[in-house]
Amino acid sequence: MSLIAFHRLLISTAILFCLGFSVRQFSEFQAAGESWPLILAVAFGIAGTVLIYYLVHLRDFLKIPGGGADARLKAANAKAPPMLSGNGHDQPASWSKPVSAPLPKKVNGHDEQDLKKT
Repeated sequence: MSLIAFHRLLISTAILFCLGFSVRQFSEFQAAGESWPLILAVAFGIAGTVLIYYLVHLRDFLKIPGGGADARLKAANAKAPPMLSGNGHDQPASWSKPVSAPLPKKVNGHDEQDLKKT
């Protein structure tokens, strides 16, 4: 499990706790009529709401790029530009040779063309 996934699990647990405790304190307020359970219910309700906002916008808070469907579409549509030599937009780099180009024949460690010259 990654650290971010574990962080999401902890935040989700905290949200459930805050909202559950808020509901419990509000029911305590209704039964007893005291103000302290109402203050706690409101405070934990706000805390739960803030944690929900944090969980939804976690990528923004942690400054993690990507995430949504938009980012996946942009990454899928992005194409790497071809390596060009600068001689024109359709000219391949001069150092790039096809892999299937034949190698010169060698005779006794010398190129065949060098032997024909002598």
